[in-house]
Amino acid sequence: MTAFNDEELTTFCYDNFRPVYEEFTTGMSRTQKVQRLVETCDRRGEMAKLLARVERANPYQYNRFKDHLGN
Repeated sequence: MTAFNDEELTTFCYDNFRPVYEEFTTGMSRTQKVQRLVETCDRRGEMAKLLARVERANPYQYNRFKDHLGN
């Protein structure tokens, strides 16, 4: 939630997780978008990919929370 504002999250998903982006609807909150992204990545076994791309896109925020990620 802290890595991206709503617009940044939408762009991140468009660039990195297009199937998730295509599920976004008008009026979806950022929390709903994050939940959809995490659930989809978890279901597809892509959590490592998600974390790596978040780290690349926003290393500062990633590093603030990496000790809590359970990696």
